[in-house]
Amino acid sequence: MAIITLPLPNIFANGTTADANQVNANLNQITANVNANAADAVVLATTAGAALIGISAATNNAGATVQAQLTNVGSATGASNVGYTPPGASPVATTTGLQLGQWLGTSGNPITIPTMPVGNALATNSVLAINSTTLSATVREMAMQVGITATTGSTRDSLGSGDKVALYTAAVGQTGGGNIWAFNPLVTISSGWTGCTGGTNQDAQVAEFDLNNNNVDYGPSSGVAYGNPAATGIIITGAGTKYCTAAIQIVGATPGSNPMWRFGIWFGLPGVQNATIVDNTNSVTSYIANGSHTYGIDFNTGTYSGAPIRLGNGQALVSRNSGGSADFPLVSTSVNAIIIGGAGASGIFCSNGLFPSTTNTTTLGQSASAWSALWTQQAIVTAAAQNNGAGTISFGSGTASTIGAAGAASALPANPVGYMIINVAGNQMKIPYYNP
Repeated sequence: MAIITLPLPNIFANGTTADANQVNANLNQITANVNANAADAVVLATTAGAALIGISAATNNAGATVQAQLTNVGSATGASNVGYTPPGASPVATTTGLQLGQWLGTSGNPITIPTMPVGNALATNSVLAINSTTLSATVREMAMQVGITATTGSTRDSLGSGDKVALYTAAVGQTGGGNIWAFNPLVTISSGWTGCTGGTNQDAQVAEFDLNNNNVDYGPSSGVAYGNPAATGIIITGAGTKYCTAAIQIVGATPGSNPMWRFGIWFGLPGVQNATIVDNTNSVTSYIANGSHTYGIDFNTGTYSGAPIRLGNGQALVSRNSGGSADFPLVSTSVNAIIIGGAGASGIFCSNGLFPSTTNTTTLGQSASAWSALWTQQAIVTAAAQNNGAGTISFGSGTASTIGAAGAASALPANPVGYMIINVAGNQMKIPYYNP
């Protein structure tokens, strides 16, 4: 059955005065389309026509089923009833009505209608082909609209028996079958396309998934659990007994093998409340970065009230060893201490100075964590020697011109083995040293 009338050529806003020519054009459009569809109205006024579109019971008065009525459309007369004959076919040849009847009446569902998909100029056969061209500059237009309003099924279980689906597409690959797609949308941006120049929203989108939630808030804020019930924009799931390659793959190239996409995934404001990405899987690795890049992760232009990266206590940043055979820690924590390096690291090397954040407040080592040896080109002491207790020696920058009473040690020999050269307050001095 054809449509009753096409969109009117002239749209008038409230409060405006219409020109007579514009009004007549609208009336002519209505008259032409009503006359063109008058034959369909006659057909649909019959019992068979009522059964054909399913507005009567499952069978007509003669006992024929709706499916049988659709099969009967497969004749020359039936071809005119459905208002379409495939390109190149005469009314007595294989018609859309006959093909539709064969499709509904057999289990094989033959794909026999020749068509040329919009934007993909390959010879193609189809069960149903809808190709259209827009008409109105002011009215939203759709080549096909499918909708469902769910008012039943809330008492069913969650295993699919009560699901309500507006559009379901499926493809099954069997032995001998070619490549398969359950869904293959395409948008082609031709040279000169401008989008809606009258506004700020100029987009070309392959698919838009909208979820309008006017009920309650769904999902916990922690990100640890998903929550039930839930409201989700896109779910990628499945079943089977074998692994699949990936849930999402982003590829594409411009001429010259240059990347097609400036950004692989873009999250825009104010889209996400708690976490942009949540990984609650048990995969071996949460994130793998291959390829050649300038930076692996770049936090340079972000603003963070806490920190761009946060580790749990006892967790470590690690690196592979030179042989690529094991990991060793770079930085980790223990209780509230920061640990640099660890087992497997050959050492920690500093290319520049290593300085305390505040002068004369930080120690290098402690009684329970002493360095085994200290190798240095120079040792410069700027503070007075401190009393660190028995078994320790403390050096300071202080000097004296007197000495205390003689002790019980042996007197120094007349000639020392040699002299250590030191600098005291900018003056070079020598300290004698002796054989033990």
